[in-house]
Amino acid sequence: MTSTKYLVLLCSLLIIFSSCEKYNQLDNTGIVKTPYVLYAGGLDGQLHKTNDANYFQKLFPVDGVPVRQIIVADSNILYLKKNCYVSDDQGRAFNVTNTNTLPFVDLFYRYFMPNQMIYDKSEKLVYLCTNSGLLQSNDLGKTFSATSLGINPASVTELENGDIIAIQDASNIYVRTGGVLGWTQVTAGSSTLAAGNKYYLSSYGATLVATDYDGVLGSYFSVNGGADWTKYDGVSGNGRAILFVNNPKGSTDLFLGRDSTGLFKLDPTTATFEPSGAGIPWYAKVQFVEGKTLVFRNDVKRFYLFCATDAGLYVSESGGADWSLARPGEYSTLQ
Repeated sequence: MTSTKYLVLLCSLLIIFSSCEKYNQLDNTGIVKTPYVLYAGGLDGQLHKTNDANYFQKLFPVDGVPVRQIIVADSNILYLKKNCYVSDDQGRAFNVTNTNTLPFVDLFYRYFMPNQMIYDKSEKLVYLCTNSGLLQSNDLGKTFSATSLGINPASVTELENGDIIAIQDASNIYVRTGGVLGWTQVTAGSSTLAAGNKYYLSSYGATLVATDYDGVLGSYFSVNGGADWTKYDGVSGNGRAILFVNNPKGSTDLFLGRDSTGLFKLDPTTATFEPSGAGIPWYAKVQFVEGKTLVFRNDVKRFYLFCATDAGLYVSESGGADWSLARPGEYSTLQ
């Protein structure tokens, strides 16, 4: 082969792999039948996509604005930064939606409220919390319009029965019952959330979870749609921000992450969060956990948990009992 042919071959290989970055950590042996898709957002603004945690395709470059949240609405990819971006071509290009009225973000402290956006798959509606109220998209996130909800919610979530619940503060929790587009205020029961704190919502099957972001009051759960609340044990009121509480896809566990205080997993029998971050640096901002399943040709499955921290992207095949570094970097959220 002539030197010219060698040069042409080398250039072709560079073109093929130029859009992907490799970090060889997981040994996904065998022939894959159903790969997973993991989207990883960075504190520096990057957005990556991977199917195997070896090759990472960059969908958005560094711009210094943290990625707050990523959701997939059918075939559309949406993510929040200072604005809301949407892609309808598998991430080849992202466009700003028609709204730029998102809640306050302190870029110095990289502070943002979790769960400001959800996709209601049954109704094919995207909801977005903004400082001008709750917005709704009927076209999978391309455009948004106002809803009838008369509060400015900080966070929104969906229960397994299809109920959509939004919170502004302890006194303003509203529900949209599955299949009914109107909103009604949740009637407070005998045990309510304390007033004056910044709560965000998440869900755990039929259980609604409200968490004090500032880490003073901890995390609470409700089994009657937000009327009555019970505090989870194991979450000290040390003032360290509670950066997320979520139930990863494919997992029956509930995880909680804090700023420089570790990762915790719920023991449902005692309603207590217990440490579950072996292998993750103690000083890390633990910002999200997501689950992914890989199916091989012989139908063997491998389930992974991924954890986003500012000290790297970590992976666990032990349900969160221990973790290893999958890729270095500063990560803020996953999908």
